Amino acid sequence: MFRGDNKNQKFVVQIDGTPMDISISSLKFTVKKKDTDTAALFQRKNTNAGGGPSEIEMTDPTNGKFTVKILPSNTATLEGNVKYWYDIEMILGGSVRTLVKNRILVNIDITT
Repeated sequence: MFRGDNKNQKFVVQIDGTPMDISISSLKFTVKKKDTDTAALFQRKNTNAGGGPSEIEMTDPTNGKFTVKILPSNTATLEGNVKYWYDIEMILGGSVRTLVKNRILVNIDITT
């Protein structure tokens, strides 16, 4: 993605290829420079986790679908051309699961 841009990233939660009902889940998308950092650079949450549909939109929760909405203000101050760590944590029925842990490349754009 480009620093200071909007990014809507879609995800689907599946177990053995079958979509999981995440209607009552709490979801958190967290970004850090290093995965060992204690402080997050930014975090997006769904309504059940204290955020809202402008952060994580539950697009089709009975089929495990949601969209993380990253705003320009979330990445505007990040260093460009750097890979940052992110993960998505879900709490459902008292169980905590890390759905994904990966890296996202934040590029510098030309127009500001």
